[in-house]
Amino acid sequence: MGNALTWVDKLEVEAEARGLLTGRQQGKQQGMQEILLRQLQQRFAPLPASVIQRVSALESTEELTRLAERVLSARSLEELGMA
Repeated sequence: MGNALTWVDKLEVEAEARGLLTGRQQGKQQGMQEILLRQLQQRFAPLPASVIQRVSALESTEELTRLAERVLSARSLEELGMA
């Protein structure tokens, strides 16, 4: 038998790989949320609690990226659709 993996071993390896990928994606999302909140705080302080909650609820890295780019030129939270 030696190095042969059983089907249970293969399922465990696949599950671990999926878990690592999910963890990485969640970590990326949380990091992006933190950076966006810092940018918003720097530009539009003080931030209303509703903006903090809204950013914290965003799951799409594409949406987080889009907002982070728009923060650079936005003149208000209203312009970002965040107010």
